[in-house]
Order: sequence, then C-alpha cells, then structure tokens
Amino acid sequence: MTINCINNTTSIFDFGDILIQGNAVTSSTGDLIIATDGSNDIQFRNNSDLLLNMTFDGNLTLPKQPAFLVYKSSDSTNQTGAGAQITINFDTEVFDQSSNFASGTTFTAPVTGMYLFSMLVSFSSLSSSMDVGKLRLVTSNRTYIFELDAFNTVAIGANGGIIGSVIADMDAADTATVTLTIEDGAGNTATISGSTSMITSFSGYLVA
Repeated sequence: MTINCINNTTSIFDFGDILIQGNAVTSSTGDLIIATDGSNDIQFRNNSDLLLNMTFDGNLTLPKQPAFLVYKSSDSTNQTGAGAQITINFDTEVFDQSSNFASGTTFTAPVTGMYLFSMLVSFSSLSSSMDVGKLRLVTSNRTYIFELDAFNTVAIGANGGIIGSVIADMDAADTATVTLTIEDGAGNTATISGSTSMITSFSGYLVA
C-alpha cells in the first residue's frame, strides 16, 4: 500500500491551483505552492511571493508578516508643555516588513488581528512646574495611556522618558500613532529627544 506517494521524488504534483514540488523551487505558477528548496527548507508561496519558510532545523520565518521598527533621529525643541498633545514623528526606519508604517507617524493594520506595540519617548528641558507626562498609543479602537510624574522623576533640564507596551486589537485599515503630553508649565517648552541610539522609538508586529 502506498502511504506517501510524493516521498523521494523530484516530480511536480499540480492539483489545479495547488502545486507541490520537491528538491528545488523551479516554478512560480499556482495560487499555493508547497515546496522544498535546494537547502531542504519547506516553503509556502503565493505565486512568486514567499509567505513562509521553515528550515531543516525547524526555524520559521514569515517574510510578509507585518513588523516595523522606527525611531526619531534628532531633537525637536519646544514641543509640549501646558497639556499640549504632540504626535511623535519617527523619521528613521530600521525595518518595515510589509510596508505598513508611513509618513513618520502612522502604522496601518493590513489585516484584523492582535498587534504587539512597544514605545519609548524621551524628553528634556522640563521646567519646575511641569508635573505629569503622558505617553499615548492612539489606535482606531481605543487609546492606551502610560503616565509618570515627570518632574519628580528627572531633574530640571535633564533627560527623562516614558516606556510602554501593549497588545492591541485592530481591525483591517485601523491606524496607530504615538503621542506625548507634558502637563502644566508655561507653554510648549519641553523637547522631544531623538538620537541614533533610538532613545525615542516605536515598534510593532502582528502576533495573532
């Protein structure tokens, strides 16, 4: 009795839109391709696009899975204070797999799911009357707030920062941005700090 008819074969099995191929990937036809490449990796493809790759040792990568890391490369002075809420502009991309982060500010969910986001925003030039800092992840469904007593945490004029992470539910086409508010103080005098050391950064990826 034949249990596995495709074992140890180099032939291509083509069932309509499903293509199963062994040993080497030589075709990009069909809507779903299950194949092993020359290194014995198992691959799932949609035509020529690689969707999943699993190595012989079981290491799995998802080249189309939404994932990004961005940061602010330099300081922006006179941004917040007296309760002004400022949307952070992350001007440098480390990576943006699947190209879902745009305009330095906004991640747009390509599909409905659960997304893990991590944020760090650093600031300086605080006055003695600036008392509360609020870091917000603003999504289409809800806003997540991370708060600290800014003045009691850092000395006047020194660097401080707020960090936060959350798994957020998002629908397809929902957006996520990061904002900072420093309350009280006379006007917008606090600086949002930036550096190639990524002291102000934003990252996220689809987890489920």
